[in-house]
Amino acid sequence: MASSNKTANLQLNQWVGSDKPKMADFNSDNSKIDAAFAAHTGNTAIHITAQERQSWNSGAPVFGSYVGNGQSFRIIDLGYIPSFGIIFAVDKLPLVASGGTGNMMAYCAFLSKQGASSPAFIEDGTSGMGTGEERGFGVISMLSASNNAIPHLNDKDVTYCYMLYR
Repeated sequence: MASSNKTANLQLNQWVGSDKPKMADFNSDNSKIDAAFAAHTGNTAIHITAQERQSWNSGAPVFGSYVGNGQSFRIIDLGYIPSFGIIFAVDKLPLVASGGTGNMMAYCAFLSKQGASSPAFIEDGTSGMGTGEERGFGVISMLSASNNAIPHLNDKDVTYCYMLYR
């Protein structure tokens, strides 16, 4: 026997002590709940689609950090290829003169798909610097200068922050 009472919206069973629930009553209620849930979540007027969510999120910046491991070369794997970004060392000036040599120690970098400043690069699997599978960006730390800049984007125990756009 179906219940003596029903819920206001979906008309689900609400039994009282004298009712005798049957499996068919539970199955009917589950079907109503499932149909209502599907109608609600499938309503793109009140919910965005996965494609819309991805499109909207693609314009939002992604913030993150890493701690340098002291190696001269490193890939920061993000799982996607950034289109533009900025990397900088925490508690360091972006550029620091290197003791009268005319060189600058670079603790920051700009990235883009069209190119990047010398201590960093976009890793899209074709740079030849990684395994060809990584997605993200690469950083360099060296002791010698290249184009009057000494790259310092992976110094041991230095924290680096990044702001990237997909």
